[in-house]
Amino acid sequence: MLLFALATPAYGAETAPAEFEPPPLSTRTLPEGEREVISDGQDRTALAVSVYLRGAAVFRETREIGLPDGPARLVLADVPEHLDAGTVSLDSEHRPQVTAASFTPGDLDQDALLRHHLGSEIRYRAHPQGDWERARLLAFDADEAIVATEAAVHPLPRDGDTRFAFPERPGHLYGSPTLELTVDSESGGTHPATLAYRSDGLTWRAEYQLHAAEDEPARLDGYARVDNGTGLDLRQAKLTFIGASLDDDAMRTLAQAESVTADRVGGLPRFQTAERYDLLAGRSHRIHLFRETPEAFNRHHRLRGDAGAEPDRPQQSAARRVAGWQAGTDLPPGRVTLLTGPPGATEPVGEGRIQGTAAGDEVEVDLGPAFTVTGERTLQERRRLEEAEGFEAAWRIRVRNRGETATRVELEERLPGDWELLETSHEPTRTEGRWALWDLALEADDEATLEYRVRVEREE
Repeated sequence: MLLFALATPAYGAETAPAEFEPPPLSTRTLPEGEREVISDGQDRTALAVSVYLRGAAVFRETREIGLPDGPARLVLADVPEHLDAGTVSLDSEHRPQVTAASFTPGDLDQDALLRHHLGSEIRYRAHPQGDWERARLLAFDADEAIVATEAAVHPLPRDGDTRFAFPERPGHLYGSPTLELTVDSESGGTHPATLAYRSDGLTWRAEYQLHAAEDEPARLDGYARVDNGTGLDLRQAKLTFIGASLDDDAMRTLAQAESVTADRVGGLPRFQTAERYDLLAGRSHRIHLFRETPEAFNRHHRLRGDAGAEPDRPQQSAARRVAGWQAGTDLPPGRVTLLTGPPGATEPVGEGRIQGTAAGDEVEVDLGPAFTVTGERTLQERRRLEEAEGFEAAWRIRVRNRGETATRVELEERLPGDWELLETSHEPTRTEGRWALWDLALEADDEATLEYRVRVEREE
């Protein structure tokens, strides 16, 4: 713990100096005609934050600030510890021009105090129970400080026993994140001032809950998972979540732009909260963004295979559970949890990821392997083509549904080359490029078998 004490007029042993809270900023030397104005969080009347995926946020806060006509030093406390001074702007009826900006996350420490007092008088105590001594600080490094008393010049180890006390707190050192602006105002007085800047430390990601209970319409809830690593409690913040990350130039432009009201900004998904929220430092928060009933919602199973494989025995595999629908709103990429069961007793039964999807586009989510729907692939025959590079193969795919409800199973077969179906027990639903797809409808505790023969010529 650093101690601050007032200097006394004589050298020698003294009683311990009084320990007290750090005093207000000491008076510093400012250019002639320039004043210093200090503003902390108590001056803040409004806070709006736009948060982007994968870090960085744009802050817009309004403070009641009194500024004189002409030049002044504006010291702003209670700001995030990762603030980017290069993105700061200030707008108010003062019509201020910001001519310089500097930021520190907090530089009031023992090294800074020793550096400031080089050549000056300080106090020290070599042992916890020893007397306080006055000395002149001559030099210091990470291990020791060299001081001069009336009796001698000697080193003091900078270990856990040695204590230092200083006669003043330098005005340019701060114990917490602080932004300093040099401003020149056309109009003095107290007015609301909007301070905008970029800061790292506030991040968000999208999370979704897909409710798909039997005999109930599906429901999708979207959430913002927000982590506050700014070191600052954000009280009553109006939040906007942007569903993408931006480069530095774009962030700097948006930091100085007027707020927008559309559901998108610059073509990017945008979600605004109707309420204001407290985001406490060091905590993770979850905020509800929207609720919608997915259109054309369906759940089915999928089995994928490769017609070019050459297994020497039947291959067993579990089908994948798939959910699909048409997005009613923009969906930033994020984790989705499948919930089932009646209200108040839902249970998570699957998890996957939603890729970034624009409103109106089709969404498809892989929710993991099924337990009751399986497939067995058997290569019945395979021969090489004589007249071309390639093969002809006959496959049998047996699909079983041991579940208690009916389901649709998509069979997707990869065909590695130019191909032609020679025989098939079921007509394919779709053929695209190197894929053929069949749809099989299975009742509860049912099974079906697809057999097909294909000729594949490999590309040169």
